[in-house]
Amino acid sequence: MAFSPNAETVYADGPFGSPLQPAKSEIRALLTQYETVIDAFTANGGLIYSTLALLNGNLNYPVNTMAWVIADPVAANNGVYRKGGGVGVGSWVRMADLPYSFIIASDTGAGTPNTIQATTSIPVSGSALIWMNVFEANTASPVTVSFNGGSPLTIKTNTGNDIAAGGLATGMIVLGIVSGSTFRILNDQVSSAIIAEAEHWANVAESFVQNVNPMAAAFGAVGNGIADDYPALEAACRAAEGKTLYIPAGTYRMGSGSPRIGSNTIVVLSQDAVIVQPNYYSYNRPTDPYVKANVVDWNGFYMNVGTENVYILGGGEIRGPFWQPDDAAYTANPVQNWPASNGIHARGHDYEQRKGLPLSQTPSKNVHISNIRVEGFAEDAIQVDQVDNICIDAPILKRCGRGGVRFYGCVNGWLREGDIGKLYPGDYLNSRIVGGVEVGGNRMYGVTATRCYLGDLSIDRDSENIWVENNTFDDIPYWKCMDTHGGTRIRFLYNDCYDSHIGVGIDKGGFTVEDGIAPPRDIWVIGNRFIRTRPDDPNEGDSGVAGAAIFAVAHDQTDAQVGRGLIIDDNICVGWGEDTKFGALVVSNFIGVQIGGKNQFNNSRRSAICIRERFEGDIADGIIIDDVRRSSLGVQDGIAVETANAVGRIGAATFINRQSTALRAVFLSNPSAGMGFKLAADHIFRQLGSGTITKVVNANNDQLGPWTQQLRAAARVNSDGTISGSRGVASVTKTATGTYTVVLSEPLLAASSIWPIASSRGGSTPVAQADSVDASTITVLTKNASGALTDGGFVLHVFGY
Repeated sequence: MAFSPNAETVYADGPFGSPLQPAKSEIRALLTQYETVIDAFTANGGLIYSTLALLNGNLNYPVNTMAWVIADPVAANNGVYRKGGGVGVGSWVRMADLPYSFIIASDTGAGTPNTIQATTSIPVSGSALIWMNVFEANTASPVTVSFNGGSPLTIKTNTGNDIAAGGLATGMIVLGIVSGSTFRILNDQVSSAIIAEAEHWANVAESFVQNVNPMAAAFGAVGNGIADDYPALEAACRAAEGKTLYIPAGTYRMGSGSPRIGSNTIVVLSQDAVIVQPNYYSYNRPTDPYVKANVVDWNGFYMNVGTENVYILGGGEIRGPFWQPDDAAYTANPVQNWPASNGIHARGHDYEQRKGLPLSQTPSKNVHISNIRVEGFAEDAIQVDQVDNICIDAPILKRCGRGGVRFYGCVNGWLREGDIGKLYPGDYLNSRIVGGVEVGGNRMYGVTATRCYLGDLSIDRDSENIWVENNTFDDIPYWKCMDTHGGTRIRFLYNDCYDSHIGVGIDKGGFTVEDGIAPPRDIWVIGNRFIRTRPDDPNEGDSGVAGAAIFAVAHDQTDAQVGRGLIIDDNICVGWGEDTKFGALVVSNFIGVQIGGKNQFNNSRRSAICIRERFEGDIADGIIIDDVRRSSLGVQDGIAVETANAVGRIGAATFINRQSTALRAVFLSNPSAGMGFKLAADHIFRQLGSGTITKVVNANNDQLGPWTQQLRAAARVNSDGTISGSRGVASVTKTATGTYTVVLSEPLLAASSIWPIASSRGGSTPVAQADSVDASTITVLTKNASGALTDGGFVLHVFGY
């Protein structure tokens, strides 16, 4: 209830330096109000009832009489009440909780150990301390309690943490208060649970310390870039098997060998740690022959055949014998290509074959390489051979002589978020010397998933289930950013490829019967960007000009060797197309092909899409072909079907010509029996240069698709030759009685490719006949019932191609 005056006004401070003095009359008025309230409560000695029903049954008290209900079986009914209304009328109104200092709560096991249900005799509130027993120990965290069926409250410790498993012991008494949506206990959970948790993490920490080898201190590595640290690092690797080897900051020179990582080993190469391998094998070439048995392997790290459970992590760097500090130094001292010089090498069949060893049928397993930079090796940055479950995350692979990552016969592999590039000169067995400089060796790849070509496919397996995702490849001028030879379930997804000879190659896995031939199977090329901005290089590839963005060519047309299952979609290809051979996208000897409608081809050369040899598949609606440059042999095609053994569909595409020469939007070769394409009708043609667009060359080879059958023109013509409505008709002329000449707005292929249909508009001329004269002219005759020529109106529909 409100008092007037109240204590705040009677005893106000007043201004600073001149405090107010309260008047005695105001003090008396304030105290009188207090006395009235006290008298009302203490009248009749105070009222206490056991239940609310008993209290409500007695209204014979004056207004503002106070009473307590203390033992009602409904806990919420207990509390302090005030009488409203005069004697014999009105009601009792609950005003507050009983002024108890604490409330006893009982946990009888009605809930669960982790969701406690407790009851009290009076309502719980944040103003009272709650005493509660624990019926049984909790088994999980967090724990909740619900009082009298109310909302669950999360039990928090005195320090505000969740109760640990076992923190509430059977028979334990807890004291706490309700605070919002939590029940905050004043005593803490049992110390045994805290001690157990602390001991667990102490054991984890101790295990970590025991498993880390302090390599520099324990094995004598110096890390100054001058001393030979190979013996120390090799000893550390042997001691680290089954443990974690930590290599701290420093430059560790492998002067006399290559350190081997054994099974069950984690190598943590700290961010400022550098492994230097200064050695490489060479011979006098081109005078002396290449003899595989003479080759000596030099690596930053290597793993033997059959190694399992290896992690190489940490952000450090592995440098090869041709590493240089900057571009200028690389120009003065270019990388050379020699065999068996790899930053990280998981040895397999290639190594065994070179050494004359039996080919192992036990692959290595579970290798994870993460956040490592490799640079300056003469062959590959990372070469993994016959490995199951290999993951390479976020590598930086630069300036190696042949490639970035080479998967030989690997199953379940990932290359993700890598930065890979500046790879040259190319394969030592296929390079050329120009002006004293080794150039133009192909078989150079940002990544390849291949096999070793050792003949027996039952042992020398192809790579399978390899995912190449979200990488950037740049400056691989002499061959390919990405590649598979004979792979199965290879996925090239959302990569950026810049300035290589070919963006991605999907090739036959073996070139001769002796090699063994593994055709590619189930390949995806989705969501990639292939950008070519560098000028043609006379030393690149085998033609000296840019190649294809996507090159998919299997061995031959036979059912045994043809490629199967190829999805190409959502790619952007800019600036590709080999001058005298192919286009930006080349598919040859593949069946089950889907070329999706989200592909874009910009500034291609020769053709945007080139189909050769055997092809079975679909080119979906929506492809955009924006500009094709004419080749030196005069070819300028949007989509070119250059084989008789192709069958499928060409969907509606957009063709844009920005050149001064003529673009052939679609070129269809004469198909073999049972082959050929159905061509969609609603293509878009835009001429933005001074040249022209020939829509379809050899349209008669369309296999009665919508293009062939589409309506080309229509007109409603009056008897005097005037047009009352038309589309695709340039003019109508009445040349004689009942004789009309119709000229189309756009010529079709020939008179034989036009199918006109005329129908009379009624009246005295029930007959109308139409026939084509040439590629753009149609004659219509109207006749009366007896067959005589008579002027009459007609409707004309023109189909054809």
